[in-house]
Amino acid sequence: MKTIVRRALFAALVLAAMALSSCAEGPTGIFASVAAETPVNKNMTPAIEYASPTFVARLGTTWYSGMGVLWQKADGATQWTKASVSLPGISASDTLFADSGAVVSGTPDTLYVAFRDVTLANSPSLGVYSTADGTTWTQVEATFPVATEYLRSIMVANGQLFAVTTNVRADSATAAAYSIYYLSGTFQSAGIVADTTIGVPTSVAWDGTNYIFTAGDSLITGTASLLSVLPTTTGIAYSGVCSDGSTGIIISSRNGYLYRSTDSGATLSLPAGPFKNSLGKTYSFSAPTYIGAAPDPILVVGTNRIPRTSSDIPPAGGYLEFDATNFATTFASSTPTTDHGLTASAVNFDTSLDARSVSGMPMFDTGGGTFKLFAMTDGYGLWSDTYSGTTDHANGWDWWVRE
Repeated sequence: MKTIVRRALFAALVLAAMALSSCAEGPTGIFASVAAETPVNKNMTPAIEYASPTFVARLGTTWYSGMGVLWQKADGATQWTKASVSLPGISASDTLFADSGAVVSGTPDTLYVAFRDVTLANSPSLGVYSTADGTTWTQVEATFPVATEYLRSIMVANGQLFAVTTNVRADSATAAAYSIYYLSGTFQSAGIVADTTIGVPTSVAWDGTNYIFTAGDSLITGTASLLSVLPTTTGIAYSGVCSDGSTGIIISSRNGYLYRSTDSGATLSLPAGPFKNSLGKTYSFSAPTYIGAAPDPILVVGTNRIPRTSSDIPPAGGYLEFDATNFATTFASSTPTTDHGLTASAVNFDTSLDARSVSGMPMFDTGGGTFKLFAMTDGYGLWSDTYSGTTDHANGWDWWVRE
C-alpha cells in the first residue's frame, strides 16, 4: 500500500512540475532552470542581492558601483564590499549615497562620483568628488552646484565629463529647468541653461563629431562647450543613446522603438519596432549598448517598468539583443533573438534576467581581448556576463551571473 501511495505522490509531483514548466518557467522548463540556478548564484554577494544599481565604473583593476552607498570589487575577488569613503569634512561612509559616477581616462585615470548625504534634511547633494586611487577623495569644485540648483547626475562620453542640474528637487511637482555643464578644470556651461523645454538629460554619446544627449522628447547635440536642442519630434520619449561603433548613433525610446542617426541626431532613420512581449505589450527601453567585441557586433537594450503614465506600466522582459552586423542597411527591419543566443542561452537568460526590469547595461574592455557586460536591475541586484572568446558558451560569452 505504501508503495502505491509513494508512486501516486511521485506521479502527482511530476505532473505538477510539467504544468509549471509549461506555464511559468518560460521556454527552458523548471528542471533546466533549477539545474542552472547554482552556477548563476554561486558567488553572489548577499548584501546586494536586491539592490538597484545606478552606475558601474572601473578604475584600474577595481570595479565600483552605486548601490545606495559606494561598493567596490577588485579583479579576482568573489564578493563586493562597501567602499571606505572619507570626504573632506564628512567621515561617515554609510550616510553617503553614490547617485552617479564615471571614470575619465587620463594620466592618471580618475573616478568621479556625485554624492549626497542621506542623514541631512532633504538629502542634499554634496557635489562631485574625484579619486585616482580609490582612497583619497577631492571635491572637484566647492561652489558646484550653486545654491539655486540641484545636481541630478554626471555622465561621460569620449573622455568628457558632464553634469546635469535642475532648479527643483527631483520630487517637486514644479516644472523643472535643466542645465548641462562640462568639466574643464571647473564646471563650465555647455550652452544648455535653465531650459524648460527639455526633459531631464539621461544619456550621452559621442559620434566622432558631436555629443548627443537624450532629454525627454528632445535630443541635444553639439560640442562640449556649445550644445543646442534639436527640433522636438512629437511623441518620441527618448530614453538613451549609444555610438554604433562608427560615426552613427543608436537611440532607444520609452515607446518601444529604436532609432539610428548618422548626422548627430538631426535626422533619424526609419525606426525599428515597436517591440513587444509575447502578450503584445510594448516595452519601455533603457539606454542601448553597442558591443563590437563579439564575432559579430551586437546591440543590447534593457527593458524597464518605469510607468509611462499612471495607467501605462510597461512590461519587464530583461533585455533584448540584436545582431547588428547589417544595421547600416537593415536597421528598420531588425528583430531581437528569441533564445538570447548571442550573449547567453535560453536556460541562462531564464534563470537570470527574464522578466526583470533592467535600467542599464554598461560594458567595459578589460584588456587582453576580454570584455565585461553588466545588467543593472531595479530591485534585483547587479549581474554580469564576460566575453573571452574562448569559452564553449554563446559566441565566446560565458553566462549571466549574479554579482
